[in-house]
Amino acid sequence: MMNKFKCHNCGLEVEIRSCPVCETSAHILDLNNPMDAFIADGGFDKALTKICDSLPESVMESLKEVT
Repeated sequence: MMNKFKCHNCGLEVEIRSCPVCETSAHILDLNNPMDAFIADGGFDKALTKICDSLPESVMESLKEVT
């Protein structure tokens, strides 16, 4: 069975270990690996967005002052 991989950089799904678009294996995710599948599905982005949306306004104002 050939594993499917997804380039985290450009999103291309491939059945090889290097992305033909990026020509690197640095961003390749193994979709059979639960953590890589979570990353490929945007799990971290969704979680961080949900966390940021639930922050109190006072925290958001403090963050604006820092940046």
